[in-house]
Amino acid sequence: MPDPAIEILIIGNAMTEVESYISSLRNSGVTVHANRLNQDDKRIAKEIRSASSLDMVIYTAESGDIGIEHLMSLLQKHGVAVPVIALSDPGNEDFIVYAINQGVKDVVARKNSEHLTLAVKREFSSLLARRKLEKTKSQLKEAEARCHTLIQSSREAIAYIHEGMHVEANPAYLQMFGQVEQEEIEGLPILDMIAPSEHKKFKKILRSLSADHEQTAEIEASCLRDDEKEFSAQLSFPLPVSMENPVPNWLFVTKRTTDS
Repeated sequence: MPDPAIEILIIGNAMTEVESYISSLRNSGVTVHANRLNQDDKRIAKEIRSASSLDMVIYTAESGDIGIEHLMSLLQKHGVAVPVIALSDPGNEDFIVYAINQGVKDVVARKNSEHLTLAVKREFSSLLARRKLEKTKSQLKEAEARCHTLIQSSREAIAYIHEGMHVEANPAYLQMFGQVEQEEIEGLPILDMIAPSEHKKFKKILRSLSADHEQTAEIEASCLRDDEKEFSAQLSFPLPVSMENPVPNWLFVTKRTTDS
């Protein structure tokens, strides 16, 4: 599969200079769709406002109608999170420090096409990684929301347990153990809901599950309601969800069998 094209906005007044940068990038095998603008504040602001597929900005002048600080401010104002690479005359150390302090990712000496190509490739790769991470985070958030909805509506008694403590439980679970509100169970140790005679066996199961995240378990145990009444239950610890589709806490499912 071919590499995606990089959508670049190049800001600079010298047409010949800008064209040479585009040619260098393309000659190095980088697919570039470039839009060139002179240092015209209004046009640049309009371009940034309407940017829908912008990947990078190359800034090719230190002075003019728009400066680095203003450029970075415009990008931030309009929520355009793309890397900026600046081009400077060789030896301009003060500008390099200033530009990087403003958030510029790299400063390249003019006519150093090799450095520019490396910087563009690096920053584009980093940009794609960040976008992929954001997409994964969004997908995870959606998956967690769907999971939460399914669990809350389930007739099975289900709870999330993390390091032996309750994080969340559905209404069926609360009803089974005599709890009225979700707040009553948050942070409650699972051992508080297991009969003391079962603690030794239950702790052994928990240690085994902690040591092997791919292990499952089903045990019969005597559980305690909020009123201290015991009942027999089947406790199931299903296989954790894989890293490709993670859920933050392992699942604890309880199925009531008989009253004591």
